[in-house]
Amino acid sequence: MNLRLHGRARTTPAVRAEIQAAPAAITDAELARRYGVSKPTIANDAGAARCTMNHTPRIICKPH
Repeated sequence: MNLRLHGRARTTPAVRAEIQAAPAAITDAELARRYGVSKPTIANDAGAARCTMNHTPRIICKPH
């Protein structure tokens, strides 16, 4: 699959899916260390399930 991520993208759709599927027992800090991103990135990606295709440069998702 050929993905075109925008320049500031830190996670791919596959990593985002893993973050969303992570059990609640794993803390945001632990996930952040595992994937090399910040805790706010983990929090954003965990809530990204309600917004599709937000990893592409042309689609803007507004919070619900």
